[in-house]
Amino acid sequence: MEQELISHGSNNFDLLVLDAFNSDSVPTHLLTKEAFSLYLQHLKPQGILALNISNRYLNLRPAIWILAEHFGLDGIEINNVLKDPRSFPASWILLTSSQTFLQNPNVLRAGTLPPRTLPDYKLWTDNYSNLFQLLY
Repeated sequence: MEQELISHGSNNFDLLVLDAFNSDSVPTHLLTKEAFSLYLQHLKPQGILALNISNRYLNLRPAIWILAEHFGLDGIEINNVLKDPRSFPASWILLTSSQTFLQNPNVLRAGTLPPRTLPDYKLWTDNYSNLFQLLY
């Protein structure tokens, strides 16, 4: 993505999906200040960054909400309703600066807003991350 930005400029995505966190080997470099800066450069100003945070071992919410706060993004968490007992639950956080999207009644009905207060965790960077604080 960095090379694309340098070579061709922003992709101006309406939606950018990150679906890489459900295994027991979480790619922490995708949840850093530097990575988010790159994602946002590839999104349209009112674009949506969608993160699948489903994970059996780690609660990724605090790290993501802290990044959202750092970049001035608002968001909502969407959890699927399991209708098939053979399926796995999925949790998504949708981040955006678009109040139009976040105030849509269908979006509000489907999700939950972020916590009012965040834990006192340090912002993740390319030089710092701490998975231990996110263990369930």
